[in-house]
Amino acid sequence: MEYASVFFLHLPKTGGTTMRRVLDREYRNARRYEIGDDVTGDIRAFRARKWDAHNAPQLVQGHMSYGLHRLVPGPATYVTLLREPLRRALSDYNYVTSTPGHPIHEHVKDMTLIEYFDSGITGQLSNGQVRLLSGDNLPDDPGVPSNRRMERTDLDLALEHLGGGFAAVGLQERFDETLLLFQGRLGWRWPFYVRENVTTRPYRMDDAAPDDLAHIRELNQLDIELYEAVCKMFEKEIKAEGAGFAARLATFRVLNRGWGFLARNLPPGARSAGGRLWRSLRRSSAA
Repeated sequence: MEYASVFFLHLPKTGGTTMRRVLDREYRNARRYEIGDDVTGDIRAFRARKWDAHNAPQLVQGHMSYGLHRLVPGPATYVTLLREPLRRALSDYNYVTSTPGHPIHEHVKDMTLIEYFDSGITGQLSNGQVRLLSGDNLPDDPGVPSNRRMERTDLDLALEHLGGGFAAVGLQERFDETLLLFQGRLGWRWPFYVRENVTTRPYRMDDAAPDDLAHIRELNQLDIELYEAVCKMFEKEIKAEGAGFAARLATFRVLNRGWGFLARNLPPGARSAGGRLWRSLRRSSAA
């Protein structure tokens, strides 16, 4: 099925920055709407626009709650990436407390891990993946999530949306397989990438005290259940791709390493020539 609009629902700290660069290339000639650093302002500006068949965005990407697709004409769908909730939580703490440009950095930079998660400063600290996928929002503010406590009904709603409103759902831990699923569902070219926004000194599971991890697990129990359900869904999707999927994946990884080498090492003026060479190799491999 062809979609008039594709929404990439970027769950924070799930590999979404890398995915957004892939989307930038795949939809480089399309009408796009970017929800950027001013998340709330950009979502409200999106809602204020009068979208019709002549100006509807073909790609919308950013941090948002499920539901903005209702504002655009024509068939719309979503894609997203999930991540194992405890590792996502630790990555979020590490990133926010170590990144001066982050909107809440000054408020949290000196907090311990547990002080941060108990602060409630953002709804992403407690079942943040369920929160966005369920469509939770502030009263009369669609797309902008609240800080309210997530309930089991929110988990059920998130699973319902994933089962019916998404062309494909991926996993940060299985990024290459995710890209090939998205490629097949949305007609992408070979979606090569170089990982972006990677933390150089990550906060690892071994860095956290067992009691702290238990507390974070309790705060994110619904996210844990969501992730486990999506992992099962993902396995079924991979099996449904058939026996040839493994060969496609191996080919993609070889080509992506070469593409990454060119992207990192060619000067800007030579990249277009390198891209033409790589497209030629890609077509040869697909023949």
